[in-house]
Amino acid sequence: MSKELDSNLFKCICDQHANHVVQKCMECVQPQYIQFIYRRLCGKAKMLSTHPYGCHVVQVKMLEFCKDPQIMDMFITEILDCVKELSIDPYGNYVVQGMIIHQYANCVVRQLIDVVNDWQFNVMLDVLRRNRETFVMYAQGRQVIAQVKRLLNGMAPSPDSFGSQFL
Repeated sequence: MSKELDSNLFKCICDQHANHVVQKCMECVQPQYIQFIYRRLCGKAKMLSTHPYGCHVVQVKMLEFCKDPQIMDMFITEILDCVKELSIDPYGNYVVQGMIIHQYANCVVRQLIDVVNDWQFNVMLDVLRRNRETFVMYAQGRQVIAQVKRLLNGMAPSPDSFGSQFL
């Protein structure tokens, strides 16, 4: 079965029904038999994340079931490289959202902080401020807070600046 899937992987991922076969394989088949799937997805993160069916393979299965740290680092880096585009894409935004409850969430949030406009930054700042007590409980959350503080320290202070409430 895996040999057949290998030669038609992207055709299956982009098919309304066959993508479920790929997802089920990623979920149920032992990793040594489907490692080729994870390797073949590398270099295709943006294309798959913006596809109506491919986004499910990425969001639901790749992020959850791939246990190879080298492949995951490459794949996550690809997503981070286009996180701004994905966050506004009708399908890609689900991949970004899926990562925000994932172990790589701090990387996504930190990357978003680097690319957002002022209004978006203030929205993120508000969310961080309201959830600060939860963020400080985790090393990754403290990294995000530190990055925001560095950004705020580099900005010209104003007495009624929204960011001053964060510090």
